[in-house]
Amino acid sequence: MKLPKFLKTRYYISRDRKELNAVEKNVCDTSNLRNKSDLSIENLFKSTEIENLWKDSKKEIDFFTIPDGSGGVNPGDRRALYYLISKLKPSSILEVGTHIGASTLHIASALYMSQIKHGQKAHLTTVDILDVNSTVTKPWLTFGTKYSPSEMINKFNYGSFVTFIADTSLHFASTSKQKFDFIFLDPLAELGRRFR
Repeated sequence: MKLPKFLKTRYYISRDRKELNAVEKNVCDTSNLRNKSDLSIENLFKSTEIENLWKDSKKEIDFFTIPDGSGGVNPGDRRALYYLISKLKPSSILEVGTHIGASTLHIASALYMSQIKHGQKAHLTTVDILDVNSTVTKPWLTFGTKYSPSEMINKFNYGSFVTFIADTSLHFASTSKQKFDFIFLDPLAELGRRFR
């Protein structure tokens, strides 16, 4: 008997919550995090400057026809990430959960348009438990995309400031000496793989 998709989704979410609750909790210092009151979300989306950058980037990004509903970040969240990166102008970004590269491409495009194009230095490190760019397994094809995350990044010549890492987030965090100004955690990218 085949279960309806919504029941499979509920099952996987319930199972993943149990697994997550069983993981030992690590204490971390959050004193250097930005206060959410420091940024007006309403004003962020009213920025004409960022809107114009977004329109230019979107024309290029749309070439890839990244599908919605593939377990990756939805189009509204991709746009929100673009606006946040354009506004905050972080010099070092960590993305956890590359998946098909939807958010990766949007973050890289925002970095390029708002900073790198103008001579400022910035870097994006994106970590996934799988080798999302494997030319052997080609995981992106499973989710309906024609291009791997690295192919999309390289198509726009963003490879000089984007690094892909295949590792668990916990191992990467415990061994990396890098410091990041902006961290995007996308645990749903991993969940999305299970729904197919």
